Formats: sequence, structure tokens, C-alpha cells
Amino acid sequence: MTGEQETKEGYGYMLWLIYLHYPLLVSLGVVGACIKVMLVDMGEGVPPTVQWMLCVAISTILFMISGLTLIMREEEEDRSYIRPASKLIPVIVGIRSWARYKFTERSADA
Repeated sequence: MTGEQETKEGYGYMLWLIYLHYPLLVSLGVVGACIKVMLVDMGEGVPPTVQWMLCVAISTILFMISGLTLIMREEEEDRSYIRPASKLIPVIVGIRSWARYKFTERSADA
């Protein structure tokens, strides 16, 4: 994601780039280790600590990626696919909310 983009101007942005990559890399390693443990222990049941580690690592990955996108310089060609994707997200959220409302309403009536 950041291989071809440059950071915004300034030394502080470069430091943020460096410091955001460390937790991102650690979290990617933790996710890989958790998946291995989950595949091995699939029949016996996955320990809750592994489940929590996986959830925390995935949330850390998402936070670090969103932080990295804030410090990267946007180019005009990037905006061409960001705008349609941002319009698609409210549609998906709206459909999900509608479906949740409809299915919750039916189950409450039953």
C-alpha cells in the first residue's frame, strides 16, 4: 500500500510512517501465529486467549492502516477510485441496517 506512495512533506510524517509500521508488522505476525494455532486446535476448541489475540491484532492492523493513509500524500489518480468506493460504503451500511431491522422485527413478532 505504501510502497509507491510518498508521505506528506515534513520530518514528523516520516517518523509517523516508521512508528506505524512496527505495530503493523507485529500484528501481521500475531495473526499468522493465531491462524496456525487455530488450525491445529480446530477439533478441540480454540483457547479464548488466542481468540482475543486474533481480535486485538486484526483491530491493530486496521488502525495502523487507517493511520498510514492519513500521512500518505494523495495523488489525483488515487482519488478516482476513492470517490466511488466511498459512495458504495454508505449503500452497504444502509442495506445491512435495513436487513438487521427487518430480521429483528420478524423475530420479535414470532
